[in-house]
Amino acid sequence: MINLRSIGPVAVACLAATALLSSCGVGLGSTGGDADRVTLAFASFGGPYSDAQKKAWVDSFEDANPGIKIVMDSPVDTAKIKAMVESGNVTWDVVDVGGDFGLQSHGDLLERIDCTVVTTCDAPAAGMTNSDYRVAQNVTTFAVGFKRDAFATEPTSHADFFDVTTFPGKRGLWKLASGGALELALLADGVAPDQLFPLDVDRALAKLDTIRDHTIWYDSPPGGQDMLSTGEASMVVNFAARPYDLATRLGSPVDVLWDRHIVAGSYLVVPKGTKHKAEAMQFIAWMTDPARNADISKHYPLAPGSAAAVDKVDPGVSEWLATSHLEGAVSQDDEYWDEYFGSVNDQFQAWLTQ
Repeated sequence: MINLRSIGPVAVACLAATALLSSCGVGLGSTGGDADRVTLAFASFGGPYSDAQKKAWVDSFEDANPGIKIVMDSPVDTAKIKAMVESGNVTWDVVDVGGDFGLQSHGDLLERIDCTVVTTCDAPAAGMTNSDYRVAQNVTTFAVGFKRDAFATEPTSHADFFDVTTFPGKRGLWKLASGGALELALLADGVAPDQLFPLDVDRALAKLDTIRDHTIWYDSPPGGQDMLSTGEASMVVNFAARPYDLATRLGSPVDVLWDRHIVAGSYLVVPKGTKHKAEAMQFIAWMTDPARNADISKHYPLAPGSAAAVDKVDPGVSEWLATSHLEGAVSQDDEYWDEYFGSVNDQFQAWLTQ
């Protein structure tokens, strides 16, 4: 889940729905050979995440629709979408974006989602917010990952992140305003979840000051994962997929603290002016169809963005997914971050240099 201004605050993250024609077994586009195939460019975040999307949806979509070829690109940069649209040279057809993009305020940059084709427009998973211009693809979350063998007793509350006496060791946080640090600080300082937004940034920074000497700041989510893996930090706020990878692939004694985790997601959008709007909508429909939207969980620890697909996740991964722990969750406010990211991040970055 989830950010880095160029790709949105979260970073992280949500992802799949089937076309009416495809669900009836009818392929799209010409089947007269490569020269006649429609090529769709699908921009995502790269790495294992994009690899998982390919396995979950891209390969099966191409098999069902031999007249369409999907070419994957990365990384995502919403500024690049803007430049494409304004120049009239749109080379991306479907883009995976963070929660701060694809809102009503971005309507001049995006095609409206064709909800006669995409069947999940009105049924996102809990915590996700669709708009006229986006549909939820997957659900992720910012959560506290911790080393089980670092403490005499394991932490149980989000507030334990700030208790360096009972739970010694360094804390790892993302050097990005929308990377979960501000929300976690306010929640630990006693702010009720339903009163979290708009953020009291001064109060959040004052709470973070209490662990300033114990905090290591990372530049991107892989850096936070490395901190936890090596023991450089005993607790790290990161996308939950990161500690999952350490625990399952590397066998590290790592777990996730689900109390007050901060739910975020990723969405699918179509840049305005694409030459393949109809095919783009069909591909989005394929990915978000409840019949296969949960397939991402077979390859990457993300929950589906479609409500009807939540109960179809891989059972072996379900305990690591945000949708299995909603009772203690808080949702990021996408519209808040869309409007205020610039000013809040400026204040946050200035505080970091003090």
